[in-house]
Parts: sequence; C-alpha cells; structure tokens
Amino acid sequence: MPDAPPADAPRATYPMARKHRLAKAREIARHTGAEWRAKKRAANGICFYCQRHVGPKGGEPDHVVSLNRGGSDGIDNIVLCCPACNQSKRDTPVDEWIAWAERTGFFTKPRRWETA
Repeated sequence: MPDAPPADAPRATYPMARKHRLAKAREIARHTGAEWRAKKRAANGICFYCQRHVGPKGGEPDHVVSLNRGGSDGIDNIVLCCPACNQSKRDTPVDEWIAWAERTGFFTKPRRWETA
C-alpha cells in the first residue's frame, strides 16, 4: 500500500507527515474553491482517466502528480475523476497507473454507479 505509514512509525506521526506534505505542496501553488468548481464544470462530469460520466455532483479531485511525489496543490495539477479511478490510482505515477489499468482491463469494468 503506497500511502501506508512505515511499519515502525508511531501512529501519531503519520497524520502529521501528511499535513506537512500538504502544507509544503501549498507553498508551491494552491487552488481555490472557485477554481475547482470551474474545472469541474469544464470537465462536464467526465472522469479525466476513464472518460466515464460521473454526473454533475459526482467525481473527486485528483492530484495528477500526487503530493507524496512532490506534486503541487495548484489547479493545473488537479483533475476531475471518478471514485474508482481515484482510489485505484492513489499516488502511483500516471503513466504507470494507466499502463496497469489498460493491462488489467480496469477501464472496461462496470462502476458501482453504472450497475444500478
């Protein structure tokens, strides 16, 4: 699990480390709520990765280059994606994750919201 704390890390330090990564990323660039809403509108409810419709209220922000890997919190590093892609990608580099998704057929699997 890429985002898991080291086995020997005390429990209290891991959340703090995550806070520090976010603070560092925000020093580089930070997006506003208005920028996110505009980006979400521009995406028309379509997941950036799998191109599936997530609806006007669905979808989640995803850092293309994760904060763990030195990505910024600026709007240029954030895309709208479906929960399945966001949870699957985690902090994996995009090119590696897309190769995995294509190899395993991840993009063609039905999503929870499509099977109802």
